[in-house]
Amino acid sequence: MIELWPATAFGINTIVKNVLGPVEIHHSTSIDQCVEMLQADIYQLVIIGPGLKNLADLQTISIHIKMNRHVYVVAFVNAAITLSLIELVRLFGTGIKGLLNPDAEVKEIGEIVHSAFNGTLNISEKLKMEVLYNYILPTEKKGPAVIVVKLSRKEAEIAKLLVAGWRNKQIAEAFNLVPTTISTFKLKIFRKMKVRNVIELATRLALEV
Repeated sequence: MIELWPATAFGINTIVKNVLGPVEIHHSTSIDQCVEMLQADIYQLVIIGPGLKNLADLQTISIHIKMNRHVYVVAFVNAAITLSLIELVRLFGTGIKGLLNPDAEVKEIGEIVHSAFNGTLNISEKLKMEVLYNYILPTEKKGPAVIVVKLSRKEAEIAKLLVAGWRNKQIAEAFNLVPTTISTFKLKIFRKMKVRNVIELATRLALEV
C-alpha cells in the first residue's frame, strides 16, 4: 500500500500508478494522520507531496520512519525550505529514500518513486545541485585536498565536480583529459571512499568537511 500526504497532492496518483501498477493509495489529511498510518506498519512507501510546508514536518515523519524500517519515503521539498547537506545526510539516515523539488518533471518523479519503492536512495538533479552548490562548492577556497584527506588533490577536485552533477565528458574537457581517464578516476574515488554511487559520495564528502 502507498500512503500519500497531503491529501491535496492527487496529481501524483497517476504517476505512481503508471510506475508501480495498480497499487492501493491512501490519502492522509494531516501530518498526525500520516504518522498514525506509519505506525500501522502496513505501508511500503509513503509519498510526502508538494504541500509540505516546513522542514519540521519532514523531520517529525523521519523520526517515525526510523522506528519502522519496513517503509520507505519520497518527499517533495518545498522551495521555501532550506535544506543543508548535513540535514540531507541526517534524513537519508532514516527511511527517506527519495527527495524531489516541487517542479520536478514527471519522468524524474516516476524514476525516484520507483527506486524508492525498491529501497534505493535517489534525489532529483535540481535539488541535488542546489544543496551541493551551497554546501560543497564554497569550500573550494580551502583547497580540495583539505576536504577529503583520503583523496589526492585531483581526485578531490573531480569528486566535487561529480557530486555537483558534472558528466565524465564535461570533467574530461575541464582537465584536458579523455572521458575514459575520468571513468578510471571515478572508480578510484568510489573505492577509496567506499561508496557505490555519486549520492553516497556526496554523503561521505559532507561528513568529511
